[in-house]
Amino acid sequence: DMYLRIATELNLKRLIVGGFDKVYEIGRIFRNEGMDIRHNPEVTSIEFYSAFENYNDMMDLTEEIFSKVAMKVKGTYKFSYQGQELDFTPGGWKKITMIDSVKEACGVDFNKIQTDEEAIKVAKEHNIEIPEGKETRGNIIALFFDEYVENGNLEGIKNVLTALFASITYTNEADPFEHYFQTVIYLVFTLLGKF
Repeated sequence: DMYLRIATELNLKRLIVGGFDKVYEIGRIFRNEGMDIRHNPEVTSIEFYSAFENYNDMMDLTEEIFSKVAMKVKGTYKFSYQGQELDFTPGGWKKITMIDSVKEACGVDFNKIQTDEEAIKVAKEHNIEIPEGKETRGNIIALFFDEYVENGNLEGIKNVLTALFASITYTNEADPFEHYFQTVIYLVFTLLGKF
């Protein structure tokens, strides 16, 4: 029998619970979610977990990985890609929350938008299409991030990479400010190899 897995995280989490301090895996993942600019049904990812550390430690590790891979692949921390100058120099990465990056990119401050209804109204004002079933403040923040921060802005992506490659998922719908941070770096080597 052959099985195609959809994620590496389950076995890694079991290892952390079982007593390992740090674990990672570079592995193949197969998804049945269609294909678009952000989704490929077959990808290679690196995923890592660490006990006794928090998202700040994961941001530092993410920065270190990208900086080292950039130096190994390109021989420099600074290079140009599609007319944009990128700088992967260690220690100088901007650390910013998803909400603050959206505010910086388009002026919408989700710290002042507390309800789903307010978020839907702002999304309509900015012509952000909200998929059915995704009409929550958290999902709308992600849509704004995709549209204004990520969309075609390589330096913008790098600037918030350490805060948002640690993708923010709400663990408690009643308290959307209670965050769970999980760091998953997709296609690190492929991404930098294309630069």
